[in-house]
Amino acid sequence: MFAVQGFSFGGGGQNTGVIFVNLKDWSERKSPDLHADAIAGRAMAGLSQIKDAFVFAFVPPPIPELGLSAGLPFS
Repeated sequence: MFAVQGFSFGGGGQNTGVIFVNLKDWSERKSPDLHADAIAGRAMAGLSQIKDAFVFAFVPPPIPELGLSAGLPFS
């Protein structure tokens, strides 16, 4: 996990932050419930219970020009 306090994609300030989480290698996450989208969905459900914060969990877009046609999928 890599956290940056005071910065977010929506702006900066004392009450903002962003966290990047490294997942296990794809070879260790063969089950569909361990794909990045499924993990982000469960994180979003759990983090939405925080009453005094807006927390979003999402999968970043594919890296442009790294795949054969549409980049590298993060599954």
